[in-house]
Amino acid sequence: MDILLVLQLVLAIGMFCIGSSQVYILMLFFVLDMSIPAGVFELFVLPLSDIIHAAMNRMPISTTVYGTNALFTKPAQSLAPMIILKILSMYGYRDSGMGDQAATIAQSPQLGQVMFLLLCGIPIAISLLQIWLWLQYTLRRPVNH
Repeated sequence: MDILLVLQLVLAIGMFCIGSSQVYILMLFFVLDMSIPAGVFELFVLPLSDIIHAAMNRMPISTTVYGTNALFTKPAQSLAPMIILKILSMYGYRDSGMGDQAATIAQSPQLGQVMFLLLCGIPIAISLLQIWLWLQYTLRRPVNH
């Protein structure tokens, strides 16, 4: 699992170093950047089930654990697009829904640079955070008493 997180970090740093001019590599990066977190998230159930199993002996907190998970993931999924849109609008992005966004980027090259920085910067920051968090925990076999 740590290998996938490091791979995502390496891909994001590599894409940042390559730049936005390589369109096919950028498309491949999009696909991989969406696939790797989905694969890692599927493994999230393992430590969560260990936490719930260990807590079941003390008190039933499975609802609390899942509720806390929802408390952080749902607002993040709702607020992230609004924050990104606010950042992009500061650099000239107009969400008209009907307009030609390629023309908007051509008129404001700084907007294209900010989009690329967000494209690479967010995965780098998230990857570093995930790697640091996963290093805090290890998966071990349960000790039988």
